[in-house]
Amino acid sequence: RSYPASGGQEPESRMIEPISLGFYEQNWYLIGFAG
Repeated sequence: RSYPASGGQEPESRMIEPISLGFYEQNWYLIGFAG
């Protein structure tokens, strides 16, 4: 967090991207089954 915004946001966004994608994928599967 001490790193600059430009350098701090890059790794954070990259770390969140795969997690969010996997999370959304699970939601889509649940929605498909429920729907």
